[in-house]
Formats: sequence, structure tokens, C-alpha cells
Amino acid sequence: MRVPGYALVRQDRDIKIETGRSTVKFANVAGLIDPTTVSFTSLSESRSRVLEQNFQFDLVSTDKLLLKYIDQPIVVERAAGNHARRLAGRYYRRSTDSC
Repeated sequence: MRVPGYALVRQDRDIKIETGRSTVKFANVAGLIDPTTVSFTSLSESRSRVLEQNFQFDLVSTDKLLLKYIDQPIVVERAAGNHARRLAGRYYRRSTDSC
């Protein structure tokens, strides 16, 4: 698989974790994220730690992925020689689409 580039994303999430062992799951994470770059830091309990970290993602079809963007603004980049051409618009589902 060839990855066209990379992005640096920082996302801070405030979550409440009960005392003792807890399981925390995050959805809608990029499929190509490097799990070794994900970190956890407790701001209130210095003894908190991660016991296990799993990275599981669904390999969805293009159709299923596009469902999330129906009637949403999108930007598409297409290779055009040595540069990329950007097209902005809104994604609409055709009435003949099966998803």
C-alpha cells in the first residue's frame, strides 16, 4: 500500500474514567494511524497508566465511507502532473446509489 503523505493531528479529549480498571474506546480514528504515536496522560492522577492498547479498525468499502459525507462540504485533490488540483463542493448521493 502506498501512502500519499502524512498528517500530524493533536486531539485532546476530556473523559471521565471510573476508579479501578476501565476500558476506553475511541471511534472515528484514521485507519492509517500509527498506534505507537497515541499517548495517554492523566491530568489529575499521576499513577494512572495504560495496561493494554489495541488498534482495531474496520476495513469499510468506499460506499460505506462516503455515507458519512452525504450533503457535507468536501475537498478533493487529484494529481495533475507534478501538482494537485483541488476541487471543492458538496457530496450528494444519487438516487441510484445502493448504499
